[in-house]
Amino acid sequence: MTIPDSWEPKETEGEIECESPDEVATIFFEVTPEKGVEELIDTNVEWLMTEQKVDVDPKSQSTKDFESGGLSWKRISWDGNSEEYGPATVGFLFTEVSDGQLLAVTYWISKKDMEKHIAQIVKIYESVKKISG
Repeated sequence: MTIPDSWEPKETEGEIECESPDEVATIFFEVTPEKGVEELIDTNVEWLMTEQKVDVDPKSQSTKDFESGGLSWKRISWDGNSEEYGPATVGFLFTEVSDGQLLAVTYWISKKDMEKHIAQIVKIYESVKKISG
């Protein structure tokens, strides 16, 4: 995948983390076994709520399957509220990158800044390629 340098991607504990230059969009990328998706979602939502002070409204959950960059994706998202940035969207994107392994993309972005960053975010996940071999 390709992440702009201005988003300062860095590898941390088996994942890649990046953040928009204005710090209103945060994205994490990690490869996980397909069987571990539920646990990953629970762990990451808990982290967002406790460490990042982002409340997640479970009643607002929506899901969508779509094609992008030649890959099939599934999105799960919720409305949220960031203590620091206000109303936010919290979500996960999943696509198979090798046999039984999924790329999990965890993200949150303030709603007021979504339009400003959505094109760049789409370019990032459209750049994802399957792992061969």
